[in-house]
Amino acid sequence: MNFLNVKKETLLKLNLLIYSLLPAFAKLMENKILLGTYIFFLIFMIFLYYPNKNKFKFYLNDIPFLIFFFYIIILTFFSLFVFNTLRIVDLPIALVMDIIPIIGFFYSRIIPVEAFVEAIIFIGIIHGILGIFMYFYMFYPSFISEIIFKIIEGTMAFRMSSVSGSLGLASLMIIAVSYSLGIFLYKRSFKLLMIIFLLSFVGFMTMQRSFWISFLVLVILVIFKRNFNIKLILSFFTFSIIFMLLSIVFIQLFYVYISPEIISFFVERINSLLYFSSQNAINERSDQWIAGLYNFLSLPSGLGLGTVGQSVRYYENLAHNFMPVFDGDYFRILSETGIIGFVFYIYLFIRLFTMFINISTLKQYKFIVFIAVIGLSINMIGSNTTEFFFNNFLYWMNIGYLFNKNLTFEGNKT
Repeated sequence: MNFLNVKKETLLKLNLLIYSLLPAFAKLMENKILLGTYIFFLIFMIFLYYPNKNKFKFYLNDIPFLIFFFYIIILTFFSLFVFNTLRIVDLPIALVMDIIPIIGFFYSRIIPVEAFVEAIIFIGIIHGILGIFMYFYMFYPSFISEIIFKIIEGTMAFRMSSVSGSLGLASLMIIAVSYSLGIFLYKRSFKLLMIIFLLSFVGFMTMQRSFWISFLVLVILVIFKRNFNIKLILSFFTFSIIFMLLSIVFIQLFYVYISPEIISFFVERINSLLYFSSQNAINERSDQWIAGLYNFLSLPSGLGLGTVGQSVRYYENLAHNFMPVFDGDYFRILSETGIIGFVFYIYLFIRLFTMFINISTLKQYKFIVFIAVIGLSINMIGSNTTEFFFNNFLYWMNIGYLFNKNLTFEGNKT
């Protein structure tokens, strides 16, 4: 590895790290326009990696995505001037929050997957440490507590969060844990095990049920990959026991020194995963999911991105009477992208199922990307993951790597 490559990798880490921290700057300066400055970081990555030794090219595998992508662009014009589901004044927000991050797919063809994976693990560690630090803001000097409170304002009690709330932190931890587990499968080390522990613990303490389920599925997929290797199973079993014990100790300390209500909140979150619970996760979101179906049936072509999802929280007024869908990405996507979006995701799930069937043959980085997309796909059931700041770009980067038929152990070879 020569100096130039090292420099590129370092610049990539710093670039993505600052990009991921923009919500904190926007909150502290009370200027949401700062969120849109991530576009400059995207431009910087183009100059950093393109042109490189690899030629930028597409494959037959990419056709479904390209159809989906260009349909979204056309649909945006229709939503503005034909359907009137998006106002021109709201277009910048829709572009920044929903549309532009999709170009992450194309960035996957110029940024080597090894460099990207390493950068996201690094960023995951930084946000994990920040999450733990900010979790105890009430014990710090007042001027520090006030800064942290501004950053985490709006986050529900007992949920660990970083600069984008607990939902955004949980999504980032899913990606970082997936990458770390995938590397650990091929290169085991105590350092990497500690990284996995940190990322898993932070994800666990976000109290996001989707992370808990995703993490369990990721571990199962890793075990599948190694054909139920007994040593690996025992390692994960030991890791899980230690992890649970330390987590219980952490919660107990929180119970004693901060608030006893954390226990009841934790038990409530566990119970909500059970179908027979009156407050289960499905019942909490059923009205929004039904609204998503209604939106689709009302306009099967799609309302256009940025019309019923998280973006509408930033609009002063809605341009339509359709119901928002804040907690259920698939129903939000169905509402906004219509039948074309539906077909694209059916194609994606078929690809994921095919890869699962052939999981033993997947190369290291293809497997890493595969489990990351699986984890995010589970997260999307109850959360609008592909709308979360920074995570939305990472999601489409992973989709791009997933579709790259020449993604090998060494990375992108086109």
